[in-house]
Amino acid sequence: MKTLVPNAFKPLGKTRRHLEAPQRRSEELTLYLCIFLFMAGAATAAVLFPIATISIVGSIALFLAVTAFRLRHPALPPPVPLRCPACGSEQLDVLSSGMWSGRDAKGKGTGGGFEYAVCKKCRSPCAQYVDGQPFIPTEEQWNQHFEPREKHRVAAQKWPFIADDHPQAN
Repeated sequence: MKTLVPNAFKPLGKTRRHLEAPQRRSEELTLYLCIFLFMAGAATAAVLFPIATISIVGSIALFLAVTAFRLRHPALPPPVPLRCPACGSEQLDVLSSGMWSGRDAKGKGTGGGFEYAVCKKCRSPCAQYVDGQPFIPTEEQWNQHFEPREKHRVAAQKWPFIADDHPQAN
């Protein structure tokens, strides 16, 4: 059975694909040439300027590594300001602050910051760790934190060096 096709739809011999093929081929050729010239330029630079090329490649690798790290590890929230748990004042004499590290119950590494202070209003000792919950440390906790520092200070005074307040000190 022969299909009847109206005269207006008779094939002209070339399809749209055949008509667009030369333009597509020229775009592909242009893209390939651009990539080739870029790679040839990079290879030439690598041969002529190896130290500069290594520096540039290293800088790009470092940039990509830092970017990937920042995407995986977002910035920490700002620390909670220390307040006296007894009176709620933020006017404190911070005697000690720093970082700590250790292991949690699962054995994973953990850490954070701490502050030990004395309230200027009520003279109460207070402390805070990374969780942002201020507490009044017991005398045992206070001594456990400050005893090693005091021992180090006393031992440093016994060293056979001239003290800073000595008249012969520079």
